[in-house]
Amino acid sequence: MIEYKWRIDPLMVGTNINGLDNVVVKVTWICEATDGEFQSATSGYVPIELDPDGTFKPYEELTEADIWSWINPHIDKAIVEEGLAAVIEGHKHPQFKYLPTP
Repeated sequence: MIEYKWRIDPLMVGTNINGLDNVVVKVTWICEATDGEFQSATSGYVPIELDPDGTFKPYEELTEADIWSWINPHIDKAIVEEGLAAVIEGHKHPQFKYLPTP
């Protein structure tokens, strides 16, 4: 059975955006899949725009749950996991292999 691990990599922040410091502008995510000895991973990012009408939460007060709430609507986790499962299946049952030159 494949186990999936989702995580967020370091956040890219902008300085002095509309007078605010450490404003998150890009979130990089990684999904790692493991099935026994077989592994695969992929990553992506979601750009974040400061909502001038929204409430700004200082970087120091952000939680991982806050970040996931921003990016989850932009990630189709089922599609990502299906793609990783297909890669792992390909590792388990390869259709091609390398042989040395005769």
